[in-house]
Amino acid sequence: MALLGDIATVNEGSGNVTDGAVTILPGGRWTQLPNKNLAAAGISAKLASDDSPITEANYEVNYALGLIRATAGGSLEAGADIKLTYQYNAVTGTKVKGGIKSQIRMNITGDMKNLATGKPGRLEIFEATVAPTDAVDFMASEFVSTTLSGNCKLVSGKDSPFEYTDITPSE
Repeated sequence: MALLGDIATVNEGSGNVTDGAVTILPGGRWTQLPNKNLAAAGISAKLASDDSPITEANYEVNYALGLIRATAGGSLEAGADIKLTYQYNAVTGTKVKGGIKSQIRMNITGDMKNLATGKPGRLEIFEATVAPTDAVDFMASEFVSTTLSGNCKLVSGKDSPFEYTDITPSE
């Protein structure tokens, strides 16, 4: 919710790339490969110019993100064209396509305790339009949390935007 986005299902298949063309970026920068979630075993590289093999000591791979770069002091030159062979694994899950909604519409229902009377209670907000009050800190050292601000809406068929009920427990 704090990301203000839509939820999408991720279902990417596995596969193999044989002699995929890659140009190594200069300055120790990472080059993005077409695939992510690479298998650690079975990666091989060769120069595109003459198919001579490149040892693993000359490049570094970020398997999860599908990135490659030349290692400092290695024989692989920046701007070199190489052929890369690798396998990538299937990925399934859920992703949030964030930042595409300015507000979220929701129904809020909760059971609670009335602090004044000590009795249990029930709150039903039939429709609320809310948004985070602050930006999300993706680099935080703790779980992402947010404060929401918004308004309750009077919906068709109801005579108030929300209802709170004090519940008297039966004995």
